[in-house]
Amino acid sequence: YLARRQARAAEEVERSLRALAEGAPVPPGWVATDEIGDLAFATARISAEMGRVYARLRAMAGGDLGQDLEGESGLVAAFRDSQRGLRALSGMLAALARGEPPGEGRVAGDLGASFESLRAALAGIVEQASTIAAGDLRRDVDAPGALGTALQRMTANLRAIARETQGVS
Repeated sequence: YLARRQARAAEEVERSLRALAEGAPVPPGWVATDEIGDLAFATARISAEMGRVYARLRAMAGGDLGQDLEGESGLVAAFRDSQRGLRALSGMLAALARGEPPGEGRVAGDLGASFESLRAALAGIVEQASTIAAGDLRRDVDAPGALGTALQRMTANLRAIARETQGVS
């Protein structure tokens, strides 16, 4: 009887830990006052905390960066740092979309490098548009993609129109 009881308790703790590893924490269905009961209680506390963490992470993955992660584990701290970086990047992108400079600071990693490439491309396009607006058609934009190509074609067409106008006059 005792061996079956211990085996059942261990199975419940194992089931709970497997669910935790799969991202769907479930507290163990075991209540006892022995050592395995203590282990089950600790596992239930961890499952409850990680359930809240997983819910917040799913919200972050869905684009909701407004919810703060709670907890003191190293995993929570790492995700909290990620959340701060994503919030900073979101703010920089919003500023860029409004036509404002993105401000100081950098976002680390691949997202930061992608943002820097985007910022540099837009800066080149703004520089080219400013040059055209000032009447200087001698330079071409060094911006990637379709918008850079379109600006280069527009500048070339404006040069051709300027040459034709000079020739006609």
